[in-house]
Amino acid sequence: MAFQEKKRDQTFDVLKGLLILFVIAGHSHFSFTVEHFFVSFHMPAFFFISGYFYKARPLKDELRVDFRRLIVPYLFSCFLLVLIALLKDILCGTLWQSSSEHALTALLGGPPIIPLPILNKVVELGPLWFLTALFFVRLIAHFLFQSKIPHWFKATTIFLLSIACMKNSVRFHIFIPWYIPSACCALGFFFVGNLLKSFGNVNAKYKWMLFAFTVLCWGYCLLFSGMSVNACLFGAHYIIDLAGALGGTLVFYLLSRKITKSKPTSNFLGFIGKYSLAIFCFHAIECPFFPWDTFEPFIQSYGQLASLAIFLMRAGILLLITRCVIGIPFFKKIFSYS
Repeated sequence: MAFQEKKRDQTFDVLKGLLILFVIAGHSHFSFTVEHFFVSFHMPAFFFISGYFYKARPLKDELRVDFRRLIVPYLFSCFLLVLIALLKDILCGTLWQSSSEHALTALLGGPPIIPLPILNKVVELGPLWFLTALFFVRLIAHFLFQSKIPHWFKATTIFLLSIACMKNSVRFHIFIPWYIPSACCALGFFFVGNLLKSFGNVNAKYKWMLFAFTVLCWGYCLLFSGMSVNACLFGAHYIIDLAGALGGTLVFYLLSRKITKSKPTSNFLGFIGKYSLAIFCFHAIECPFFPWDTFEPFIQSYGQLASLAIFLMRAGILLLITRCVIGIPFFKKIFSYS
């Protein structure tokens, strides 16, 4: 049941393809129940996957690789957000207002929870929180994983960091930039993903026991809990929400393995997964500016069918943009596609 490691496993490309589509769907005005289903595992799954493929490097190399793969796309996306906001200011006659707010929020790494005198208006950066959070997750993990302390001590440290950064805790009293509190909460998902590597030689019976337990936790979380990693919110209990997110991830991992047997579907989702970072950033750029709210009357009239239409249009536009630009050397360099 553990992920099966290969040099380039198409299963993971398919899985990431499904996950990035879930991210887009989660922002496409579906009902609370549908969005709750996606949120219960889709962002934690990316942390699980990153932890699973984590390889120890010297600190200098780790910083260089993670900056290139995470912070460069973040800065590029923020630059385009500020540029679009500036054009909006010029058209609306409010020069520098929206663009300066976006620029300051980008430098802070996201909107602060507590009021700051230097920022008059809270500006959301959409899903870009994930890039800075993952950068700090990997940085913290580097120091934990490189040390020779026992696994139980590492797990305890991660748990305490997560508890300290949850809602109604330090992040509501002290401004901590760059979604570092979210990184601390996501560290547990990264750590568990890394532990899954050691399950390759475990007896199949225990793998299925783990699978059954996590899926049960996922069902419980879908019915009685709610989770938002970026907001450091965990409804039931951090451990239960983590186990539930793992259950959802494993279900879709197994589904992805089945999908790889169908060549056309596998190639389509594999393309989305391979270029998921570019799609993710383009989605973050269009999120605050494209007037999807104008479809609200259609959503009220046609319900989930209208939301599905918005999702299909949104996903289609993002895939078309990605397909058109991903062959350009500049974009290949920005998103580290060799």
